[in-house]
Amino acid sequence: RKLHEWGKVAPTASGGNSWDSYDGAFVVDAYTGVAENVLGMDLASLYPYTMAQLNASPECRVDESFEGPVARAPNGARFRLDREGLFTSLVNDAIGLKSDYKVEKLEAAAGSAEEKLASIRYAVSKTITNSLYGTIGWTRFFLYDEPTAEAVTTMGQVVIKQTQEFLNSQPNADAIYGDTDSNYVRLPPDWN
Repeated sequence: RKLHEWGKVAPTASGGNSWDSYDGAFVVDAYTGVAENVLGMDLASLYPYTMAQLNASPECRVDESFEGPVARAPNGARFRLDREGLFTSLVNDAIGLKSDYKVEKLEAAAGSAEEKLASIRYAVSKTITNSLYGTIGWTRFFLYDEPTAEAVTTMGQVVIKQTQEFLNSQPNADAIYGDTDSNYVRLPPDWN
């Protein structure tokens, strides 16, 4: 629908190769044993926000010859910033809906039919928001684009690794696990 609104026609899916792969999410080697006093830190909608920040959309990916403003991802992919990309627009729309439904849910009376409906709408919009990245990294999707998908995952890796490094630099924190968009931090036992 968004392409139609923009007066564009989508390409035909190429089908890709099932063996195509790119640098995906970062996963920390798991802590072994039982850890107590652990705080989970989740970076909400990391991939969708990363897509919006980079303007990560296949039609906005440019090479070194492009002279306008660009965002550069850790994998070297460059995205023009002088116009909004399709995926940026979709992410912004989805995040807006998610935010609206969250407010609707919070404002509804507890246990009411309105709260139940708003909760369902919020959950669906959250799933849609978070699935936008998955479509661009799926080889059978008509807008599959490996460098763009990898731009998002490698930026996510940087965020998670830097968060973990920061946590480990703190005297009372020990990052014991992390993956894709979260870190788990062991705090001192007397911090109850």
